[in-house]
Amino acid sequence: MGTRAPRYTIILAAGEGTRMGSTTQHKVCFPIDGQPAVNRAIKIYNECGIEQHILVVGALAGQVIETVGNAFENVIFAYQAQRLGTAHAARQALKVLDGLQSEHDVLLVAGDRIIKPAVLEQLFDLFYRQTLDLAVLAVPSRPASNQGRLVCDDSGRLLGIVEAVDIRQRQVYHRLFEMFGKGLLPSIEELLQLVKNGFAVGGHLAAEAKCETAFGGLWRALTTENRSLSAADILKLIPPEKTRFEFNCAAGTRVFKTPDEIQNSRLLNTSVYLIKTSALRYALAGLDRDNAQQEEYLCEMVNQLVSAIKNGRPQYAVDYLAVQDPNRVLGFNTPSELLEVEALLHSGPKNPALEQV
Repeated sequence: MGTRAPRYTIILAAGEGTRMGSTTQHKVCFPIDGQPAVNRAIKIYNECGIEQHILVVGALAGQVIETVGNAFENVIFAYQAQRLGTAHAARQALKVLDGLQSEHDVLLVAGDRIIKPAVLEQLFDLFYRQTLDLAVLAVPSRPASNQGRLVCDDSGRLLGIVEAVDIRQRQVYHRLFEMFGKGLLPSIEELLQLVKNGFAVGGHLAAEAKCETAFGGLWRALTTENRSLSAADILKLIPPEKTRFEFNCAAGTRVFKTPDEIQNSRLLNTSVYLIKTSALRYALAGLDRDNAQQEEYLCEMVNQLVSAIKNGRPQYAVDYLAVQDPNRVLGFNTPSELLEVEALLHSGPKNPALEQV
């Protein structure tokens, strides 16, 4: 590949991958056409000219290290002891980079991604041609996708990325706020059902622990025995700032979006980023866990960099590459999705609507 390439990857493979339904095999170690998914990905990165890989491990760490270590010599492993989010995992890799005293560009990617080399070449070209600090890889939106949404202003400039779980959380808050604003007074049971259904994924209700994490005092109030709540009581438990989304523009102005507007975004996040280590360090330093999962989101670094203004000018240059064919950036979360990925790689595209989360 003739295009300039970053020197490092940070590959995130610390999660438990519970939707794969296995407690003995890590998600990234499942084979695709006879080759572990993560090894297939690293092979592609090597072919694209990337010299060194930092693989963040956590759950079933020994298995992942053995699988990758037996196949490659240019991989350094970082351990995430507590699973506190994708950005927290990236912090562990950044510690390794800081130890190497290297200020280089990094391809930051989820461990199950299988990306066509030509797509990576386009991403690298965009990054270096425009002298960016961060480039994000996106695909067209699809109905009911559980991927994060890219948010752009009216001129198409990237403002941020929002996780699907946060969209669902704020859709619930927004609907409740509107209902009470119109004078509608549903029963506690109806309110509880609205929260459960609004936070469900693909018709599957979320675990109660996840609902409590997302809705805090509201959830506890609705699920407490012998509850007696007035409309005023409920409204006090709906944070107004969580009924919408707010973004800081590079020009220093603020943009407000409703949850439904974010849900209907035309672009989905693929969890593939090309970033300068200096920008990564800045973005990670400003993150918090004020979200529906109370985790450190890696996608939040987009919002951090876009809103960084100094002397009235943007400090960081951020852009995205939209890949029109979603089958050129694959990923999987379930056994059925894994089978579809394998079928696509083995015999060509069959299902353009394949979910990539």
